[in-house]
Amino acid sequence: MASCQYMGHLRLLFVYVLICWSKYDFANHVRKSFRLGGPLQSLQAIAHRGDQFAKLDKFEQAALEYENAIRLGAGIHTRQKLAYCYLGMNCLDEYRRECRAMVAEAESETMHPRELVAIAETCVVRPDSLIDWAPLLAWVRRDQVQSPWLIAAVLNRNGRFDESLELRASKDDTLEQKILIEIAERSLGNSTATQFDLDDAQVQQQFGWDWRVKFRITQLYFELQSLQ
Repeated sequence: MASCQYMGHLRLLFVYVLICWSKYDFANHVRKSFRLGGPLQSLQAIAHRGDQFAKLDKFEQAALEYENAIRLGAGIHTRQKLAYCYLGMNCLDEYRRECRAMVAEAESETMHPRELVAIAETCVVRPDSLIDWAPLLAWVRRDQVQSPWLIAAVLNRNGRFDESLELRASKDDTLEQKILIEIAERSLGNSTATQFDLDDAQVQQQFGWDWRVKFRITQLYFELQSLQ
C-alpha cells in the first residue's frame, strides 16, 4: 500500500515537473519573441544587415540577406536592392530577370506610385535591362513623376534624347540628372565641354545615407565614360 502511494507521489511529481518545464519553455519562447520583435522585426533586421553589407560593396552577402527578407514577405524596395546587388556582382542575367519580373507584376496588378518609381529606378540603371521601355514611359507620364533625373533616364531609354535635353541641368540639379543629360548629348553625337570627375566624397556628402543612389550614379557614370 505504501509502495503504491509512493509511486503515486512520483507520478504527481513527474507531472508537476513536466508542467513547470513546459511553462518555462513557453515563457522563454515568449521572451525571445518579444526580444526579437516578432516576424516583422526579424524581417527588418535581415534587411538592415543587407544594407550594411551593400554600403561596403559586399554585394554577395547583401544579396543573401535580401533574398531571405523577400522570402519573409519584403516588397518591391527590397527587390530593388537585390537587383542592384546582382548588378554589383556582375550577374547581369539575374539583374535583367528581376527587372523584367517587377515590370510584369506592375502591369498585371495595382501598385502604389512609389513602388512604380522604385521599379523604374531599378531598370534605368542599364540600357539593356528591359526589352520594351514603353511601360516605364507610360508610368512617368501617367503618375506625373516629380523626379527630373528619373524622367530624363526614362526618356533616354526610350531614345527620346531631344526631350531629355529639355531637362537641361542647372547648378542645383543632382549628379544623376547631370550625367543623364550628358549621356543624351553624346548619344546624339553632340560634343560637350562638360567633364565629370566622379568624386566619392562628393557623392557620399550628397547621398551618403542611401547606398542605392551612390550605386546608380556610379553605374550611370560608367555608361557615360563608355560613350567618350
